[in-house]
Amino acid sequence: MKFTLPAAFCQFLTALKLPVADLLAEAHLTQAVKNGELKLSPLEYYQLIAAVEPYLTTQDVLRICEVANMQQFATPVYAALVAENGLAALQRLATYKHLIGPVTMTITDQGTTVEVCYRFIYSELAQLKLAVLFEQLLAVNILRAGSQQQIVPLVVASRFDYDSAFTAHFGCTGTRRDGNCLIFAKEDVQLPFTSADERISALLSPILRAQLTASDGDDPLMAAVQQQLVTNLARADDRLVSVGNQLGMSPRSLQREFARRHTSYKQVLAHAKRMLAINYAQNFHLPLVEIAYLLGYSEPSAFSWAFRQWTGMSFSGYQQAQTVS
Repeated sequence: MKFTLPAAFCQFLTALKLPVADLLAEAHLTQAVKNGELKLSPLEYYQLIAAVEPYLTTQDVLRICEVANMQQFATPVYAALVAENGLAALQRLATYKHLIGPVTMTITDQGTTVEVCYRFIYSELAQLKLAVLFEQLLAVNILRAGSQQQIVPLVVASRFDYDSAFTAHFGCTGTRRDGNCLIFAKEDVQLPFTSADERISALLSPILRAQLTASDGDDPLMAAVQQQLVTNLARADDRLVSVGNQLGMSPRSLQREFARRHTSYKQVLAHAKRMLAINYAQNFHLPLVEIAYLLGYSEPSAFSWAFRQWTGMSFSGYQQAQTVS
């Protein structure tokens, strides 16, 4: 599975005065740029968010999630805006969500309310706060832009705290709980959209379906390897033979497949370890020794050396930078 972010996305980040080229290099994503577009695997998506997050102010996040900006580089957002009402818009966004991020969006009609839940593809990889905010802000903003009404969710919940600017934008106090969700009054999401357009909806549907089919068909083997690795590393198991057994392939067959893709198991493994290490350090604030153990390093010094190679910073320096930001 691959997600394509058009050139307009990087141009928008540049307009926010972010050092885009440096951030892509820091996230080891320079090779992901093709003709100005970013084509990302799920792990690369997390890498990009983790690299960008420390540079964004609250106001930057709010600007990115404005519908007028998002629809420039996310066709599913435009498709949601031309739906007949908010409920149809949310359902349409959920259908095509995998085109713009490694997220499954579930809409549940609960009678008088409608719940919107988000589940990130790698359950073992704690969601970055920025990734969660993007999803929740986008849903609320689409409902408001389409209906031209200041719709306020009944519940906004995640495992993170919400600062005053986000609380003011949502119009309600965020709740800390396991899982990420929004709950709306059903009558609010049934308000008709002033932006509804059946003709454009009919034109967009086959295009988006074709894109979704193509996206889901992008190198399913590598997607399966990455997903299995994240699961295994959470259990401190980084052996190629384990991945092979779980995918029903011999280690030699897997190595041949890696070679065909001009990569190696060592590179794929380092990629996964880097993301988990950053996740543990940034979102769980775990100490170096504990992360080294979780990732299967026999000595903390070996992990410390690897972390510096991945990020260009010492582990303590990285944690200090996160505290300052």
